[in-house]
Amino acid sequence: MERFSSVRFFLVVLLLFVEGALLCFSANSTFGCVEEERQALLKLKQSFQDPSGRLSSWTGKDCCHWEGVSCNENTGHVVKLDLRVPESTPFFSSSWQHYNESMQLLAPYVDSSLQELKHLEYLDLSGNNFQQSGIPKFFGLFKHLRYLNLSGAEFAGRIPDQLGNLTSLEILDPSYQYPSTGFGLYVDNSQWISRVSSLQHLDMSYMDLSESLDLMLVLNMLPSLLRLNLHICSIQNIHFPRGSANSTFLASVQFLDLSFNLLTAPIPNALQNMTALRELDLFTELY
Repeated sequence: MERFSSVRFFLVVLLLFVEGALLCFSANSTFGCVEEERQALLKLKQSFQDPSGRLSSWTGKDCCHWEGVSCNENTGHVVKLDLRVPESTPFFSSSWQHYNESMQLLAPYVDSSLQELKHLEYLDLSGNNFQQSGIPKFFGLFKHLRYLNLSGAEFAGRIPDQLGNLTSLEILDPSYQYPSTGFGLYVDNSQWISRVSSLQHLDMSYMDLSESLDLMLVLNMLPSLLRLNLHICSIQNIHFPRGSANSTFLASVQFLDLSFNLLTAPIPNALQNMTALRELDLFTELY
């Protein structure tokens, strides 16, 4: 009898241990997204006109399975939001992006609920229509962000200096405005770019950079920059440094697009000192 009691006591203790372990595992495992972030996404959804129903999957408790949303498997935090509009067949040139307007999300501005997604590493809003509103300053709060694509999203105004707080950013693309509307975005002081020291890909095409005379000096400070697109930016020879002919310029850049700017002969000396360059586009329209 005493032996039976000991065995029963051992089994009870073992059962309690297993139940406790299961409870602990449940508390630390991800069975859905973080509720506060789910609510933020629902508010973001409500801010959009969505004629094509692209966000129709945004229902239910687990936002980690919603279209365009990805979460960290261990924490449940939203780390990726991909709302990119599919591109339609180019109708002007093979290099000109043209987004499918029937698939656009429309809003007068980016709703502030987005800033609740504090763990974002990837944000793509390209091709949507934010109706000439400004790029939000609160984007600078996304300290984990490595990828930011705002291409063709109909933003306008001055690029906020707060983007310089995105020190983990590797890809930044706020490019592209329809040529018929002129420049939608501009930069008049590019010092903030120097703080984004991890940048590898920067596309500022269709952006007015005419007043940012220190741009090239700032870009020359980025050690990891590989691809630089400055197509139609009103760049002139005066934007380039006049240093020694032997001084290395944009030492890591392999691809540089300066097409359809206001450069005149002779070619700036700095461009002749790009030691890693593989492709350079200086094409301009012939009259």
